[in-house]
Amino acid sequence: MIRFGNPSSSVKRRQRCRSWYWGGLLLLWAVAETRADIHYATVYWLEAEKSFQIKAVLDKNGDAYGYYNDTIQSTGWGILEIKAGYGNQPISNEILMYAAGFLEGYLTASHMSDHFANLFPLMIKNVIIEQKVKDFIQKQDEWTRQQIKNNKDDPFWRNAGYVIVQLDGLYMGNVEWAKQQKRTVRSNMLSLTFRKGNRV
Repeated sequence: MIRFGNPSSSVKRRQRCRSWYWGGLLLLWAVAETRADIHYATVYWLEAEKSFQIKAVLDKNGDAYGYYNDTIQSTGWGILEIKAGYGNQPISNEILMYAAGFLEGYLTASHMSDHFANLFPLMIKNVIIEQKVKDFIQKQDEWTRQQIKNNKDDPFWRNAGYVIVQLDGLYMGNVEWAKQQKRTVRSNMLSLTFRKGNRV
């Protein structure tokens, strides 16, 4: 039997074939993972009922509308775009901020839930620490809300109030998503941080 070439060349050829094989599989996996998962939603303020309604459509006549482009698995980032205050009816700044927060909470709820489930057990390892953290957050929340209530004419506290209202909306958007998905809101610290008190 006559062999031409270096005996190690056939080994190298096999290694190259394996490299191409695994490279092709990796490419197929990467292409499959780059699929964007875009979620659209619109929030409507129902004046007569004094409540919010959310629909999974992009309606520029809504009180807040937007989308979440969930590309975290492919790019490491998700893109959230929300517009509020461009609807057909005049609404107060508080309702506008709440609607924007509600939409953000609704569109990003699955990631908030995952983040909480992954982070909470690492940060809070015993009941004593958990209670101390809850007490601290509750005191801070109560103090902040009292300052907002006592200083309505102060521009700083007025704007701080808008942020708190937006956070309240964010929590309730998360709750609405969980209700629609028939899931429980796992974030008891989230619920404490974004309390249900002082709603719009």
